Amino acid sequence: MTYTQADYAQTHTFKEIEQAFNLVAGFDWHSADLLRQAIEASSGQLHIAGIGSSVNFPVQNFIHLASRSPETAHINVRLLHDQEVIEASHENTSVLFISNSGATGEIIDPAKALQEAGHPHLYAMTTLPDSSLAQICGDNTILLACDKENAIAATKTVLGQALLLQATLFPQENFTRDIMQELSAHLREVFETGLEPELIERLTHARSVRLVGTNDGAMKELNLKLTEACSTRERPMNVHHYNQSEILHGPHQGFFISPEKDRHTAQDETDIVLLFDPPENRQELLQSTLENKTGVNVWAIASQDTVFKTIQIPQFNRAEFRGYTKLVAGWKLMMEIAQAKQIPPQDLDKPARLTKVVNAH
Repeated sequence: MTYTQADYAQTHTFKEIEQAFNLVAGFDWHSADLLRQAIEASSGQLHIAGIGSSVNFPVQNFIHLASRSPETAHINVRLLHDQEVIEASHENTSVLFISNSGATGEIIDPAKALQEAGHPHLYAMTTLPDSSLAQICGDNTILLACDKENAIAATKTVLGQALLLQATLFPQENFTRDIMQELSAHLREVFETGLEPELIERLTHARSVRLVGTNDGAMKELNLKLTEACSTRERPMNVHHYNQSEILHGPHQGFFISPEKDRHTAQDETDIVLLFDPPENRQELLQSTLENKTGVNVWAIASQDTVFKTIQIPQFNRAEFRGYTKLVAGWKLMMEIAQAKQIPPQDLDKPARLTKVVNAH
């Protein structure tokens, strides 16, 4: 049986991407009021507990943006995991627990521990008002404006979480109804942008894929998406992610080159590097380091032409939302690779081919 684009359009994965665009269009800046109060109550000191897609892009993008403005330089964010949450000192600090289901064991256990210890500033971000996490945090629960995900590849909740966190950093005029609708339309346009068949073919058969971009969490999240949604037992997706600076400085500069006597490694012809919006003033160095020295396949996904083979995507006119563009471009790759590999649509949503360990309360 051959699966078509129409078959994949019926998946929860595709439908929830569509719902993500609607969530953006309807986003209300005031929905982050409680989170804004949490940050103000602790003079900008915020600890966040979460795992996976709930933090990969939403929290890293939040940290990335907070560090770029004098107005938000006082916000000090630490991302903690599982036992770290229990062991850390949270004096004069608000603690935000993020879990879509509100039942993730690695989130519930430390939340209960801090509740029992009498911590006064515990907050939750979840989709379910009657979840275990919401019960622990009570009135300090921030509900996402969407229901839970049905597909394994979280999409709409990722954008919802990212917008809530980002809305604490910018004034209301950055999140007007018109801007949100423009952003929604832009993201939909990115998702509908046609991709070069050669790129999809190469990604489908790649021995390894390396995603390279800025330090806003988008590459880490896309690494997870491609791995969990597009891997098969016969053809697993061997994906790695890097920050731009990591392949221009230090030992990572030669991640395709053997340091032994400056000898090049023997590259498989299917290895591919995918650069997201490579800076114009770094493209020649990237080309020299990657393409010319190793012969590896280098492609770019960017809003303007580059020295590499390039998939051009639309650019949004507000820089603080550029990470969302990269994320959605990655979702498009995910859907195209899944179809090229002919992964059964129902398996794209709930992969029987993969084992996912779930610790729920």
